[in-house]
Amino acid sequence: MVIFLILALGALRAGSMLISSVGGPLSDQIVSAMVFVHPLMVYSTVVVIVGFVVSWHRVSKQGEIKILKLNYEGFMLGNKRVGGATPIHIPWSSVEAVEILEGSETQESMVYLATRDLKTYKMTFKNAFAWVDPQTFFVELKTYAPNAMRNFAHTDIAIGDSRSTRYTNLWLQYFSSPDTRARRGALPHGAEMNNGRYRVLKRLGGGGQGTIYLATAKATDLELGEPILEDDDYLVVLKEFVLPVHRGSALAERQYEMLNEESQMLGRIKHPNIVKLLDCFVEDHRGYIVLDYVDGDSLKTLVAQNGPLQEALVREVAIAVCDILTYLHNFRPSIVHRDLTPDNLLCNPDGQIILIDFTVAQQLQTTRTATVVGKQCYIPPEQFRGFPSVQSDIYALGCTMHFLLTGNEPEPMHESHPKQLVSEVTESMDAIVARATAFEQEDRYVSAAQFKEALEAL
Repeated sequence: MVIFLILALGALRAGSMLISSVGGPLSDQIVSAMVFVHPLMVYSTVVVIVGFVVSWHRVSKQGEIKILKLNYEGFMLGNKRVGGATPIHIPWSSVEAVEILEGSETQESMVYLATRDLKTYKMTFKNAFAWVDPQTFFVELKTYAPNAMRNFAHTDIAIGDSRSTRYTNLWLQYFSSPDTRARRGALPHGAEMNNGRYRVLKRLGGGGQGTIYLATAKATDLELGEPILEDDDYLVVLKEFVLPVHRGSALAERQYEMLNEESQMLGRIKHPNIVKLLDCFVEDHRGYIVLDYVDGDSLKTLVAQNGPLQEALVREVAIAVCDILTYLHNFRPSIVHRDLTPDNLLCNPDGQIILIDFTVAQQLQTTRTATVVGKQCYIPPEQFRGFPSVQSDIYALGCTMHFLLTGNEPEPMHESHPKQLVSEVTESMDAIVARATAFEQEDRYVSAAQFKEALEAL
């Protein structure tokens, strides 16, 4: 600001010197003054205004919160303005989540930081890292706060495509929710969700992991990868997770992680025989995963309606599931479904097998049999002990084949022999199911690809 004032005074001084150099009558001096002084006054005024604006902008930026410094214990938030507020020390252990939202041509990228004491700090990316290197901050964050939720959409930090924020930007909605719940109980018919994007038709079912609803969505709101008329209503499935109102508790963290992990995982999976993730959002302390609606019945329903399946059909189903498992297990690290059952395998009108429900994938909740009521017949010993592997899904597929061949649930944690119940089952098929369901992992098929080879050799 001082520099701009000096320039303005210099301009006025130069004008006065020019006027004094003009001789002649008083009237001529007045005219000369008007000629020289008027533009100089305009120039001086502009200089002062520009100086004021620049100085105000600098002062305001100094007043904005930023990351001042960091070390292995935590980091300091504050500003560098003299007389500013006392800096805030945030230990790494108290960091709940860090989100970077990509800006646009007219809007700066933003940094949101949430702590376990339910405080949220908002900063522009440029201002947040005016004093510290962003790469250093995120390396330290990953090292000293490994359990903090992270979503880096900024081009300097992010790994992944621009759509990733759609599937991981859940914590911000959750932490910005009011401290009260507006709705109680199940969603009624006609309820509109996510600012009217989805409309509930009916409840499809529910259980310990959440409630499932059938809903409609405008096709233009979804990324379907196929042409659909703009006025079409598209059927979707809303999978609901009830989140605790009191954020920060252990229960809230478990429920949120369940929602977040399933949405992130499905966001990475692109396979024609795996249910497609379309969207996810948080509303009224409930998390929602929006899935493509599969028009078809589960294999369990088909067996209940029609009885056990023919061996040739079971073979074809198992081969299709082996292809799905090979795709999942080839991720690094491998994705283990951990809940492969006849309930979670749907058959669409074209005869395709579709795998659904990734709720417990990558998040084992089976340390006690009570957490898997109704599913323990399909869970191998190592998964009960808390050490699932790709062979766990192979075991579950073998158990599923036993059910499809016999119409009976397999005996929990036992080698299955469907021929003991249905004499028409061939010795070769019985041997394949028995090997897949062996008690010890090393006695099973090494991979889904090897399992498929055995089935194709029948």
